[in-house]
Amino acid sequence: MKPLYKKCVGHEFSPTKSAFIAKVLAFMFGIISIALAFLAQFLGGLLQVMLIITLRHVRLMAIK
Repeated sequence: MKPLYKKCVGHEFSPTKSAFIAKVLAFMFGIISIALAFLAQFLGGLLQVMLIITLRHVRLMAIK
C-alpha cells in the first residue's frame, strides 16, 4: 500500500499514519472473518449444493 500511496501522492506515510492504517485494516479483516464464520452455520446447505455442482462440472470437463 505504501508504494501505491507514494506513487499517487508523492510522499510516504508517516509512521503514525502507517500504524493507524494497519490497525484499521486488521480490525476490518477480523470483523469480516468473524461475520463469515457466523454466517457459515446458515450457509451449510448452500455450500453443499455448490460443492456438488462444482464437482459435477469438474467431472464433465474431465470427460470431454
